[in-house]
Amino acid sequence: MTTNTATVRAREWLGRNQLGRIEPSALLVARLEARRHISRILGGAALAVTAILGFWGAFGARSTPAFAVAGVDVTGLAWFVLVGAVSLLAQGAGLLSVYRVERRLIRARRTRTAHPTATSVARVLGTGHLAAILVMHGGGLLLGAATALLASRPPDRTLALVFLASVAVTTALSGLALATVLRRPSVAEDSESLLVDDVLRVQDARETVQPFPIVLAGVAGAGSTVGSWQVWTFLAFAGLGAVFWLYVAFSARHTVPVPAGVQG
Repeated sequence: MTTNTATVRAREWLGRNQLGRIEPSALLVARLEARRHISRILGGAALAVTAILGFWGAFGARSTPAFAVAGVDVTGLAWFVLVGAVSLLAQGAGLLSVYRVERRLIRARRTRTAHPTATSVARVLGTGHLAAILVMHGGGLLLGAATALLASRPPDRTLALVFLASVAVTTALSGLALATVLRRPSVAEDSESLLVDDVLRVQDARETVQPFPIVLAGVAGAGSTVGSWQVWTFLAFAGLGAVFWLYVAFSARHTVPVPAGVQG
């Protein structure tokens, strides 16, 4: 049942996303409440995982053997890849759970509307987030490959290859999450709910773009051989990438693109 509180939250969401002229429909209220419920569950799970990792860091790290590849300690990279993978998998599970609920909601409606044609990834994400993907993931893959090829010392080459593999894993998982968002059928019963659906798709797509390669580059730089050119290469990529990501994230908070023809 639609409650007054849920309706107020839906109206506030419309206002924040420059859709204040639209009255909150029962479909939108149900969608936002489902997302809120699933987000709270995932948030609780994230807190539990953080607590476990914090407990391990405080009491178990010293007794845990380092994770080494070809004699190179890559424990830091391994842990950040694990955290990133768990985060991305949780995000994907959350999206699938939300979309399962939304499919039931739209099946209960007598009418359904959708765009006649699909649109491009760039139009859904926006120029800034698409550039962020190319810089962070594409640049991270190129950086890992280049440093592995140019490294003159075996430990540096091993670290570069582990970094390359780490970026490849997070890129693949992020790509799967983004594809899930882009391929989701429209959940709308009229032109206004279709406009709302477009905004929700944009938000979901942008949430799949996370700066994991930047963090991994910082960790790899900290783990590089002291005095090696790799240290400054990884740290420079991490620093410049962080500045660019902050600019993209800040800009996105002040613009809410509504693409037409997102998905039929």
